[in-house]
Amino acid sequence: MSQNPEIANKATAEVEDARVCVGCIDFLTIRLGQELVADNVLDSYSQTAEEFSPGFDGDWLDDDVQEFDATPINYVVVVLHAEVVPPLRGHQLGAWMLTEIAYRMLSSHDGLIVLSPTPDDADPTSLAGQRATRRLSGYWRSCGLVPIPTHPGFLAQASAYTALGAARRALTSVADHQITLTAAELARWSQPFGSHDEWS
Repeated sequence: MSQNPEIANKATAEVEDARVCVGCIDFLTIRLGQELVADNVLDSYSQTAEEFSPGFDGDWLDDDVQEFDATPINYVVVVLHAEVVPPLRGHQLGAWMLTEIAYRMLSSHDGLIVLSPTPDDADPTSLAGQRATRRLSGYWRSCGLVPIPTHPGFLAQASAYTALGAARRALTSVADHQITLTAAELARWSQPFGSHDEWS
């Protein structure tokens, strides 16, 4: 199992002579069959990571999750947090980052990427929280992710299928898209990576 506790993928923008982070995705890459995932990996990493424990059984995926894909899964990317600063939302940067992570971190035949569409600060029992979750769920489905039937609170996709690759190809132009903002507009968000939780 390899862990990626550092911010793993980032979109950056030039502001005068400084580079600022305008988006990030935090994730874990887990190699199955090595150790107890829920007990030794997720539980020891963070509370957010622990929420994915129902999808694992021992050192492998839960049988119901494995049945989500017809091919054996050996590697799982668990997306813990995804964020794009407010001035740059609406340009598919989050979707582009996620498909790039899936492409770079998973093999083409035995990987799975999974996330929760519930916002970090949302109350899933409130109407506002449920609306926010539905909105994000629709957004992540544009990347090819679909609900796991036995765990509908999670969205996932296997690398063996064409959905992730098709989404990545559709989002290729995002990397070259130029967005013009003033330095003042970005100044509020030019915090160190460790401060990105303040973006919400």
